[in-house]
Amino acid sequence: MKNYELKTKQDHQHYLELQSYLIDGIYYWKSNDHPVPSDFMTKTVVGNSARQILAIEKNTVKFLKEYRESRKNYKYSEEELFEMRAAFGEGEIIVDVITGQEIQL
Repeated sequence: MKNYELKTKQDHQHYLELQSYLIDGIYYWKSNDHPVPSDFMTKTVVGNSARQILAIEKNTVKFLKEYRESRKNYKYSEEELFEMRAAFGEGEIIVDVITGQEIQL
C-alpha cells in the first residue's frame, strides 16, 4: 500500500476502488486477481458480504490444495537444509504445518 495512509472507512474505500475490480459482487485485487481479504473489506464503506467471504474461502481451499500437491515430491536443497539447521539446530525435526511433512535436520 505504497504512499497511502488508510485511516478511515472512506480511505479504505478509495483504495479499494483504485486497486480492485468487482465481478458479481466480489472484489478482486488487480495485482493478483485474488479476492480482497475480509480484514480489509470490513474497513471499507461497503463492508464484507456473504459472496466475498465465500470467494475468499474457495480461494484459500484452492491455494492449499495446490500447495499440498506441489510439495508431494519436493526435495529440499542443501541451502534450504543448511538454513533450517542454522535456525532450528542439527538433528531437530521440523513439520510443515500445511502438509504435515516431517523434515529431519
